[in-house]
Amino acid sequence: MHWTRLANFRLEGNFSAGDAIGSGIKYSTGMGEGCVIERVFIKNFPENGVWIADGAVPLKLRDLHLFQNGQYGLKLGNVTARQWSTCHVETVSGDDNGVGLIHLLKIQKLYSTVGLYHIKGESHTTLQNDLVHIEDCLCPVAIHQPSLSGVIPRSVQKSMVRITGSMTPRLSLFSTTGNGIDWIVNDAVNAIQIPAGDTAMKIALFYKDGLLSSWG
Repeated sequence: MHWTRLANFRLEGNFSAGDAIGSGIKYSTGMGEGCVIERVFIKNFPENGVWIADGAVPLKLRDLHLFQNGQYGLKLGNVTARQWSTCHVETVSGDDNGVGLIHLLKIQKLYSTVGLYHIKGESHTTLQNDLVHIEDCLCPVAIHQPSLSGVIPRSVQKSMVRITGSMTPRLSLFSTTGNGIDWIVNDAVNAIQIPAGDTAMKIALFYKDGLLSSWG
C-alpha cells in the first residue's frame, strides 16, 4: 500500500467497558512509499493503539499520543517475520498501556532498520512496565532521547528496554532519562540487566548480544 496518510484525529475505544478485541488503527497489509500516520490521539482499545502488522518499506510515524490500550500503544510486527526498512518513529507519548508503550516483534529480515526518536512514557500503576519491548528481533534498533517515569514505591519492575525471544537486536540508546524505573536494558535472552542508576546519565549506550559499551 502506497501514498496513504492518516492525520489529525482522535479515536477512543471501549476497552474499559468490556470490548475484548480490536486496535485503534491496524494495517494488515504492508505499508510502502509515502505512507504516514501523524498527529493522532488513540485511547482505550483492547489490543493496541496503532498496529502495523505486515511490514513497511518504508514507514513514517510521528506525533502519536497513545493511552490506556490493553496491550501496547504502538506495535510493529506480527508472529510471522515481514520486511521492514527505514522505519522512522518520532515523538510518541503514552501512559498506562497494558504491557508497554512500544512493541517490536519479529523484525528479522535483511536490511530491516528501526529508529525511535523522542519517546516518552509514564506508568502510574502496574501497567506499561516497558517503554520499548523488543521481541525476537534481529535488526539494528536506535532509540534517541527516551524517557520513562514509574511509580515509587512500585510492586513490579519497570524497564526502559526489555528484550525477549530467541534473538537479540543491535541496540543503540542515546540520552536516556528516567525515574522510578529498575532497568535501562532488561535482556532475558542473555540474562543480563543494566540497572537504571548505572547508565541513566550516559550520553550513548551500545548493546549487542550481552556486550555493552557506553559513553558519558
